Amino acid sequence: MTTVCRRRSRSLTCPASFRKSGSTPAISPARSARTTRTAGGARWVSPFRRPSRGSASPNTPSAYAFAPLREGDLDLVRRWLLEPHVKRWWDDGVKTPYPDAVIEDYREAIDGKDPTYHYLAQIDTRPAGMFQHYRIADDPEYAAALALGEDAVGVDLFIGEADLVGKGHGPAMLRQFLRDVAFPFHGIEVCVIGPSVKNVAAIRAYEKAGFRALKEAQVPGEPDPEFLMRLTAHELDSMQR
Repeated sequence: MTTVCRRRSRSLTCPASFRKSGSTPAISPARSARTTRTAGGARWVSPFRRPSRGSASPNTPSAYAFAPLREGDLDLVRRWLLEPHVKRWWDDGVKTPYPDAVIEDYREAIDGKDPTYHYLAQIDTRPAGMFQHYRIADDPEYAAALALGEDAVGVDLFIGEADLVGKGHGPAMLRQFLRDVAFPFHGIEVCVIGPSVKNVAAIRAYEKAGFRALKEAQVPGEPDPEFLMRLTAHELDSMQR
């Protein structure tokens, strides 16, 4: 299973509070109380331990953690973007040259010029992939194409390390990312994710995470329609009981 959602950071309508070069968005303590600081000063979301589905030893727990993406992480992310299982869905010909144009988008977000929030994801302290969240209404063109009729958080992700793909981490990590990071950050109760209609593996992974099919939507400039899927904070909480 390849957990890759296709939408990447784009030019968003950036609120005035984010229009400061050099101000890196980070998890606000008021938005996420479950954070600690490492010795290096980076703010990490406290890991949630759970069995790792499909691992060689199903009784061995895996700890997931997320930290705001930093400049020093971009070389690793660039390598991930060139991995065949990521490039297949992330490089749709919109952002060229690939992956440099995508990396530049991430750099702008790190500098506070784009209200898309990117995170380096870890599995048992090993850098494993990248997650991002954003308020869909911050991109009027994208919001108009989706026509959701409600305020929603958007999320995209990929697991970059090929040997970690197909181990059941994707759905578990996504649930934790929503619960600990995306939902409390925005204070919005709905999340919508939009893999390509052709990305059957990602759609199945998001179903395992609790998402349900909503509709298809064609976004201007994208080659394939997005298969929109929806999950609420209440539904996520119910899954944890």
